[in-house]
Amino acid sequence: MNINLTVAKVEFGGNTCEGQYFYAFSPKTVLIKHNKTPINITFTKSTSDDFKMVALLSSDNHRTFNPPVFGTGNRSLQIETNSLERQLINVSVLVQDINNPEAIINCDPQVLNDPDPDI
Repeated sequence: MNINLTVAKVEFGGNTCEGQYFYAFSPKTVLIKHNKTPINITFTKSTSDDFKMVALLSSDNHRTFNPPVFGTGNRSLQIETNSLERQLINVSVLVQDINNPEAIINCDPQVLNDPDPDI
């Protein structure tokens, strides 16, 4: 499953980091239907090289995801699902702006884990 992430620095009106940054995922909602599904999150080409993915956080206590593997320059990450539990999972991809390393750019897609037990 491939997911694109766009991040941009804005003067105001952003949706993260107190309005200083804007992010968007495509698709907006991630629906996981199969256990062991590989998920690739990649910055879009329009995302500045000043951004890098630094962590993946989750509220999940069922260990739904294996630890992330980051791609070259931290411009992408890959995780794999590891759960048969039906649940909504709070997930955050933390992004760093190398020009403002103190900023916590929280990018949180909606993730639904609804595996089909017969597959």
